[in-house]
Amino acid sequence: MQHYTYLNLANLYFKQGDFAKAVEYSSRSIRHTPNFVFPHLTMGEAYYRLKNSEKARAAFIQALKIDPSNKEAISWIDRIDKEMPKSPLKEKSAPKI
Repeated sequence: MQHYTYLNLANLYFKQGDFAKAVEYSSRSIRHTPNFVFPHLTMGEAYYRLKNSEKARAAFIQALKIDPSNKEAISWIDRIDKEMPKSPLKEKSAPKI
């Protein structure tokens, strides 16, 4: 049950705009129950608000490992992938038209 307490605190801090604390308490919830999908989603959104797209994406990937059909995680990953700049290696390897 402690994981719910940590998740509730994470959501409270998220709503207050304290995204670093939201990440901290999401992480605590995950440590207690790693296969509980909701703290991964909260963590991903908090990292996104902290402008850390790579960590946000990683959190949403973890959510998908737990629940492969999670529409929220899929939507966030699509959004992040569209916003993230292309790496120079990807651009070099892309076929020229």
